[in-house]
Amino acid sequence: MNVQKLMNIEVPVCSPTDPVDSVLRKMVDEALESLPVVDWRGRLVGVVTAESARATVRLWSASTHAMPVEIVMSRRAPSCRPSDTLSDAETTLEHYGGDSIPVIDDDGNFLGLLFASDAPFTAALRAAAKKKLPSKALQAT
Repeated sequence: MNVQKLMNIEVPVCSPTDPVDSVLRKMVDEALESLPVVDWRGRLVGVVTAESARATVRLWSASTHAMPVEIVMSRRAPSCRPSDTLSDAETTLEHYGGDSIPVIDDDGNFLGLLFASDAPFTAALRAAAKKKLPSKALQAT
């Protein structure tokens, strides 16, 4: 199965110039740990995490609420293609952590997100970790 079958195309994004406070509110409203940062052409230019945005606000003061997201976003965002296998996407998710991975086309245009909870093996792995099951228990799923 490939990423295209499970990716979500109706997902919130933000732009590099959006204020940190509005992006944090969007993440809270949507119950997301991160948001893709997309430029005016629709290209993925980074990812902002709630953790990095909150840390910046705590560190620098209330005036940073109006700071643009491009200051706190990670420009080296992991991504995958719609044609990638779920196994490859799950490996990337596992390596980088987080709750989702952006899906882009060959030109870098943002197409959607693959959520970790939608990927079968990753979901089983996280459930096993919560229950503290041995990893061998995953082989039966």
